[in-house]
Amino acid sequence: MELLGLPPPLQDVLDGLQRDVVGVEIASRIKSQLQQAQSPLSLVRQDAYASLAAALDSYLRDPAAAGAVLPALARVWPELLASIALGLRQAPPAGGAAGGAGGGAAGTLGGASGPLAYRAVGPGELTAMIRVLELACLLAAHARQSSLGAGVLPALVAQLPAAPPGLACAALDALLALQLRHPAAFVAFSDLGGVQQVCTLLRDHSTPEPVRSRAVQFLNLLLVQLVPELLPRDALPPPSPAPASPAPLLGPPSPPPGGRHSPPPAASPEAAAAVLAALAGAKAAVADSLGREVLAMLQRRILLGDASAEAKLGQLSAALTLFIESEGA
Repeated sequence: MELLGLPPPLQDVLDGLQRDVVGVEIASRIKSQLQQAQSPLSLVRQDAYASLAAALDSYLRDPAAAGAVLPALARVWPELLASIALGLRQAPPAGGAAGGAGGGAAGTLGGASGPLAYRAVGPGELTAMIRVLELACLLAAHARQSSLGAGVLPALVAQLPAAPPGLACAALDALLALQLRHPAAFVAFSDLGGVQQVCTLLRDHSTPEPVRSRAVQFLNLLLVQLVPELLPRDALPPPSPAPASPAPLLGPPSPPPGGRHSPPPAASPEAAAAVLAALAGAKAAVADSLGREVLAMLQRRILLGDASAEAKLGQLSAALTLFIESEGA
């Protein structure tokens, strides 16, 4: 439409109308996939959630659709969240059997009735479902806020122990996305003992390497990137000193960032105090479970915009794994 050479006010109106049209089309596609996700067959639901995740990801990469994704998601999010929350609650705890403690009362959740009141949710479906949740939380603040209210956070934490690698990694990614710029979610995660649960994954020698690596990245991003964004700069505690021995394994630390991409969210003194208390508890949990040296290593700042960020996170994971095993943790 820009080729028409219209006056800017009219051009803005036409661009807005086009975004609305695209948004309606996107919302219609999401609704269609959501209807498929109500199938009594787990494989059909898994395919629907996988398609939803792929669609959300592709919309973010398409400049023509990116501006329409948020309003489209807002139209269908309450229904989509209800479906995801129901599936998470009906799924057995990781390592448990269907119909056990995690699924016994599922038939009464959300007022569901009829043949779809209970769904036997398998790991593949659950992984695809959590991927949709992660993308939605990365996209929109309202998705993070409503997900916390729907009780999704404890359901994700419950999936961490003994979960298949793909499911455990998806749960860690979604937990991080849910806490993005969301102080209440971080405080709730800390109160649930979520940090202790992630530390348990690192200590357990039977934890698969992909899960252990993702757990290291989770704690590093949580402590160094995510939580500082929740607080004013003058409220942050001083950084911990780097350990003397394991540091050479990681190379020199990244320099501190010159500034934020956007200002930190406004927080009341009470909210800031709750975040600081939760942060202190998280650090204490890591130190108690893994040791102060590991805590110091986990607090190394890695610039995510750096081309070598992924390699540095991998080096951090490898160094921590060697150190934990050498200490017999």
